[in-house]
Amino acid sequence: MEYQVSAAAVDPAPAGRSGVHRTTFGDRVLSWGPDGALGEGGAQQASGELRLVTQVGSSFVDDHPDVPVVLDAGRYLVVDVAADLRDGFDRTCGYRVQPLPVDAAVVTPPAVPAARSAPLPWVSDLVQRVQPAALAADIRTLSALPTRHSTSPHLAEAVRWVRARLDALGYRSAVVPVPLPGGGGTVSVLAERDGTGPAPRRAVLATAHLDSVNTRGGPAAPAPGADDNASGSAGVLEIARVLRDHPATHDLRLILFGGEEQGLHGSTAYVDSLDAAERSRIAAVVNMDMIGCRNTAEPGVLLEGSAPARSLIDRLAEAAATYTGLTVRTSLHPFASDHVPFLEAGMPAVLTIEASDRANAAVHTATDTDDRIDVALATEILRMNVATIATELGNQGGPAMTASTELEDLGLLESSPAGPPLRQLSGRYVFNGGVPGRVGHEDDTEPVLTDLALDGESRQQLRRPRFTLHVDVDGTDPLGVVSGDVLVSAAAPWPAAHFIGRVTAETPGLHRHDLVVTDLVLPWGSLTVNRLEIGLLRHWPAAAPVAEVVFVAATGTRLGPYRARHVSRWFRDVEVEVDVEDGAVGAEPYDTHLHPDRPADLPRESLTLEGAFARAGIRITRSSGSNTIDTSSAGGNGRWNYQELHDAMASHWSAYANVPQWKMWVFHAELADSDTLGGVMFDGDINEPGGVDRQGTALFTRSPHFHTEAGAYPQANPPAAQAARRELFFDLVHETGHAFNLAHSFQKQAVLTEPGSGPWPAPSWMPLVDAPQSLSWMNYPDEASPGAGSNATWFYDRFRFRFDDGENLFLRHAPARFVQMGNEAWFHNHGRAGRGTLDTRLQLALRLPTGAVEYGESVFCELRLRNVADEPVLARTNLDPAEGTVELAVTGPSGERRPFLPFHRACARPRMEVLAPQESRYESVNLTMGQFGFPFKEPGRYRIEACWVNRDGSTAPAITTLSVRPPRSDRDRRAAERLFTAPVGRVLAIGGTRTIDEVNELLGEVAGDLGVQHPASLYLRTARTVPLAQPFKALTADSAEVRVLAPEPDVVERELAPVVEQFEAAADALGHIQYERVADVYSTCAVEVGKRADARSAQDDMLKLFQARRVVEPVIAKVEARLHELT
Repeated sequence: MEYQVSAAAVDPAPAGRSGVHRTTFGDRVLSWGPDGALGEGGAQQASGELRLVTQVGSSFVDDHPDVPVVLDAGRYLVVDVAADLRDGFDRTCGYRVQPLPVDAAVVTPPAVPAARSAPLPWVSDLVQRVQPAALAADIRTLSALPTRHSTSPHLAEAVRWVRARLDALGYRSAVVPVPLPGGGGTVSVLAERDGTGPAPRRAVLATAHLDSVNTRGGPAAPAPGADDNASGSAGVLEIARVLRDHPATHDLRLILFGGEEQGLHGSTAYVDSLDAAERSRIAAVVNMDMIGCRNTAEPGVLLEGSAPARSLIDRLAEAAATYTGLTVRTSLHPFASDHVPFLEAGMPAVLTIEASDRANAAVHTATDTDDRIDVALATEILRMNVATIATELGNQGGPAMTASTELEDLGLLESSPAGPPLRQLSGRYVFNGGVPGRVGHEDDTEPVLTDLALDGESRQQLRRPRFTLHVDVDGTDPLGVVSGDVLVSAAAPWPAAHFIGRVTAETPGLHRHDLVVTDLVLPWGSLTVNRLEIGLLRHWPAAAPVAEVVFVAATGTRLGPYRARHVSRWFRDVEVEVDVEDGAVGAEPYDTHLHPDRPADLPRESLTLEGAFARAGIRITRSSGSNTIDTSSAGGNGRWNYQELHDAMASHWSAYANVPQWKMWVFHAELADSDTLGGVMFDGDINEPGGVDRQGTALFTRSPHFHTEAGAYPQANPPAAQAARRELFFDLVHETGHAFNLAHSFQKQAVLTEPGSGPWPAPSWMPLVDAPQSLSWMNYPDEASPGAGSNATWFYDRFRFRFDDGENLFLRHAPARFVQMGNEAWFHNHGRAGRGTLDTRLQLALRLPTGAVEYGESVFCELRLRNVADEPVLARTNLDPAEGTVELAVTGPSGERRPFLPFHRACARPRMEVLAPQESRYESVNLTMGQFGFPFKEPGRYRIEACWVNRDGSTAPAITTLSVRPPRSDRDRRAAERLFTAPVGRVLAIGGTRTIDEVNELLGEVAGDLGVQHPASLYLRTARTVPLAQPFKALTADSAEVRVLAPEPDVVERELAPVVEQFEAAADALGHIQYERVADVYSTCAVEVGKRADARSAQDDMLKLFQARRVVEPVIAKVEARLHELT
């Protein structure tokens, strides 16, 4: 057999030549026949048989690279197949191999462009409602999931999200089970909106498949599926939004199928479920699969169907000609998408797909990501489909549609009244490879030195600067700021310099956008740069921009221009692993119109964690390691404490490491051990060896106070059910913000004393200040709202679901090490403990068990807030520093003053209580270690300050001193110094661990070295032992099931007996509040192991001690009651 490929207008076979056949592929024709039939015009000899391949992406070529391709028409190939391979192709999804059609067209472009009809005004209005930014945002949301494999729990997340979107738009929706071969199953999502015309009405379907796949990686492998097929799924959602108010004659049905990638199971099951009457109602099925990757010179679309769809193909082509600039190709050889089952059942169905999906090599791989999406092309295809579907639905009259402002641009594109959408200018730009950096330290850079011989070009490259710029001039909440990191020579022996400046002049244009950036200081060798001139160039509207950058020194010297490429629209990229306890309440997505308290003009959106941070320019990507945590074995022990949370993160989180990294763990739990705790960032930045923290956040989704309909907070913000749902999502973003090193809105100056001070130099033109009424994720809504109580109406009536400008400045433009998880604290080396106006009616006391402690001994203090007035006083009685009401600072022997910040931060209910005259509230605070490490690690005299802050800003201060004695011996010094590491300090700060064995072993060794009489060994023994007194929930890296460790009362009794025998020394070391807890634990365990008399003795000793020390009467009464129970 011989063959020849020629232009469609050329016939290489002489007229009348027998045995010659032609198969048309658009503008090319394959002529083929027996040897000699084509004459001497350049025919080629086939070594085997010519076969037609229809493939998804490049699946056939990837599997069979050695099979010769005779003609490449993208989705369709003609291959030369050897005889022994002819029947060896058994793939059923990725590609199909079949005999070459005889004298037929596989791809048929219209001989002339489809006739452009006069556009209908109401259809044009609908077409213009398609929003590129909304389409792009939905693609980003879906492709941000690690995978949407049909059997993955992440598909369930996608299903919940799309169904919530459809429900919010007013459609009736349902989740339809889909069985899969071999057992198991998946689901499809179906949504409907009835027409208003008389019966019988027709049904018009818009469909796409929701699932994704990584064919070589397996079900759990990363499969973002941005083009295949987040693009089509987002198209269905955009059609739903555009047509939700359209007064249609006929019924609109939207379907997002599951199981497509495993063999069209969702669409097949749906077609099989239709009876004859329902099938006859279906007027058109418009299927979207891969509409977002431009791979042809002109923006184009392939319309693929078969005989039942010929008329629908013509109507789609007409709509493309009338309402878009698309080049249309058509095919009557359907394959491997959800239109096929409809066609096989005789219903008109057409696949709308990018013109040449063969060119998208990322399909079915981990690299099918949203940065490959051409939103302009997807928008054009979608507009064609909207026009066709709207025409099929008809119009029952009503007002003309107007452009919708329901969803704001999340940052990919900005509207241009003069033409097509423009790609966002903001984001990261790099020159000469950007600033090099160590792993985990994006801007903490060091030169890369090499002994290799370098050629002239490489030497020139090393002499040139390297820089990364963050340009912030458009997109969501732009600040008009440019920051960057600059290494003036790639071979320079100094680290990169960071700068931040503001845009003081701006000249926009379609193809060039000029900026002048001033108010900056950037060292450049012997020069100081104080001005940047930047031209942001667009070669065509939707192309990635290029930055032409000139650095201008104070002397007038101009450095550059340098052309930097735009590498991302995101300022930071963070990977988040979200693990969910099996009984936890879903926090996402959140409908911003769910609760009536909101700004009147607030756009309606379905927000996720990713969407909330996308507004700040942060891309959050969920890791593939996310799990649903089985806690069935915990029984009634369903509450989580700090010890269990920290142990779970260290043992279970797949990415946990003691290195700075752009990764964090978010745990959606049910309940904390406190009913008033809604969430916590429980792993803070610790300035000690091994102190790589600030990586873990927990959300308590069933918090009785915040997140249940009957809770006090929702009840104060009716309707309560919607308020509980709103607060759940708010707390998720709030606690995640802490992991980015964001302080509470009202506490910023508690950690930074003046603008421009500290390693994070907030610029003078946007200083960091306390903002107690900031409309930000980082505030407490009820605290920001005027008046007492938990009502937050004032806040939410103004809140636009965003971080404030100062927080966005920090997230986007602070040096990366201050933002990155596990890296530095941006308020490092600053202390502050007094603010506001003194309230003389209230007295804060800061009491220590003793005035001096041994070197290495843990330090506890007791806070007491007392009403010393003659009348009742309303006071906020949260005294735990982690809850933000009390600020502490420690001044060491050297005179350095630092805040004491617990390494966990809690979102807890503000307790507003009326204190009667002389009534008090107490709290024990463990000062052993905080975010700035061990505050008492040197011998000498220390000053400890505390400041309590009421809701109205009034304060009550307290002060005390403490001496740390020198080590008793060199042996004691060496032993105690083994404690001064972050892993040990974390355990001591939270009161112990059950699963971090190396820390428990070290505590035992140090306690043994110090001896049982040493005060420091008393708390070391307590920290090792108390966690053994009750069931302990444990998560390990190799399991998604909680394992409950049984109590060990015999060990507790044995280890704590020496502590309670030294009750006076123990009470001095731990303080009365902590010692009471330890004695109670000992007594409970002693009774369990049959040592009731010892338990009674411990309580009796404690009672006599407390009576002698005149401890307050309520505590004495509790001890007496317990002693009576033991008698």
